[in-house]
Amino acid sequence: PRHEALCRSQRARVGDHRVPDPRDIALHTVSAVAMDAHGELWAAAWDGRFIVRLAQQAGTWRLVERVTHPALTGDIVGGLALDPSGALWVATSRGLKRWDGRHCERIANTEGLPGDDCDTNTLVVDAEGHVYVGTTRGLGRYDPAVAAAPVSPPPTRILAVTDRTNRLLLVDAPGVTIPHS
Repeated sequence: PRHEALCRSQRARVGDHRVPDPRDIALHTVSAVAMDAHGELWAAAWDGRFIVRLAQQAGTWRLVERVTHPALTGDIVGGLALDPSGALWVATSRGLKRWDGRHCERIANTEGLPGDDCDTNTLVVDAEGHVYVGTTRGLGRYDPAVAAAPVSPPPTRILAVTDRTNRLLLVDAPGVTIPHS
C-alpha cells in the first residue's frame, strides 16, 4: 500500500502513527530520515522527489514543510543529518548538500570531497558541526567553519610606477607590497 505506518519508539515500545495524506508522502520510497532537536522528523525519498518535515501533534504526524528547492530535489538521496545550527545536510548522488531553510549549498569533489557520489547511510554530523560522509571514492570530512573563512589573495608586488605622462618613476621595487584586507 502507498500509505505505510510511521513508527517511532516511545518508552521502549513502538507506537504506530499514520501520516495524514497518503498522496503527500509515499513512505515506502523513503531512503533517509533524521530527527531534529525539536523532535520533528525529516524524510527524503530515495529518488529525490521529496524532502519533508513532519511534526507530531496529539499522537498524529502532520506535514509541516515540503522542501521544493530545485537544487535540493531530483538527486538520489542516501542520507540526512542535522547540524547544531539546525541546517539539514543531504548526502546525494551529486555530492553533499546543505539546506538552511532558504538556500541550498552544494559541496562536491571540487570543494575537497573525495567524490561526488555519496554512499547510503554514511552521513554523520558531530556536535561541533563537522560533517563526515562516505563516497564511492573514500571518506570525507567537511568543516563548515574552515570553508566559511575568507581566503585573502596574496600580496601584490609593485613592478613599476608611472605618472600620467607615462614617465617611469619606480622600477621593480623589492619589498614594496600592498597587503589586502
